[in-house]
Amino acid sequence: MPKKEDYKKYRKQTIEYNKEWNKENPEKHNYYQKQWRRKNLLKAREIGKRYDKSEKGRKRRKEWLEKNRERLKEYFRLKAQEPKRKEQHKVQTHKRRAIIKNLTEHFTLSEWEELKKKWNYTCLACGKREPEIKLSPDHIIPLSQGGKNTINNIQPLCLECNLRKNKKIIDYRLIVK
Repeated sequence: MPKKEDYKKYRKQTIEYNKEWNKENPEKHNYYQKQWRRKNLLKAREIGKRYDKSEKGRKRRKEWLEKNRERLKEYFRLKAQEPKRKEQHKVQTHKRRAIIKNLTEHFTLSEWEELKKKWNYTCLACGKREPEIKLSPDHIIPLSQGGKNTINNIQPLCLECNLRKNKKIIDYRLIVK
């Protein structure tokens, strides 16, 4: 292990050598950086805060913001649509599962939204309403038991009730009416 005096004596050469090595080995450099950050999370945050407050950090941040303006607009546009994207993801998940089971008919996002509206955004099993809970599409006759992936076989349940129902065939629409 080199002595501290040696490091001070050859500091500039060591820094130059490290910069060259980092350029030649970017994957290893990134890997080592990530490992260090994981081990020294608080210290890394403190260093980052100090850098952000420095003149160089502010200048670099301003340049990055100007360079990535369109990218940021797209990010925030998608972030604003996130609730709708989550609903779309639910529908796509059910569609994928149905395709695996070779079913040809599928319900759409608009049909799912209409069904939730019809039942007043209420879980048919426990009676809780959105936004207190998040409704999920539940197959009355599960796909694993030969049910279809159409809107006629779907009922809105909260995730907890949907998991509790599991593979049972329970039509809560008849109970609620």
